[in-house]
Amino acid sequence: AAKKAFDEAAAAVKGKAKAKEGELSKAATDLIEKMRKGGAGDQRLLAAAAERIAAEPEKELDLFDIFFHLHRVGDQEIKYMALLSAIAVFKDLVPGYRIREPTEQEKAQA
Repeated sequence: AAKKAFDEAAAAVKGKAKAKEGELSKAATDLIEKMRKGGAGDQRLLAAAAERIAAEPEKELDLFDIFFHLHRVGDQEIKYMALLSAIAVFKDLVPGYRIREPTEQEKAQA
């Protein structure tokens, strides 16, 4: 069961380039640059990232980097907001992924 869950998680992020610790993904960097050019502040950046992740979690998963980045480099208020935003988005996504016992057919395949 744990292997199947791992395989499903790996498939969900298949093809996504993994950034090294402390680095931002290309998707996160692009959104930050786009928002900064438009004069948006950190709060709008958090809102845009949360909205895009909630709309298409499999496609926009890399945008979670924005929450972690702002939690590392922001002032105290932004750090708090980044953490709460990440938790809210994560909490929103988790109910969509059921944890259940494998069926007999799935057990036979493993």
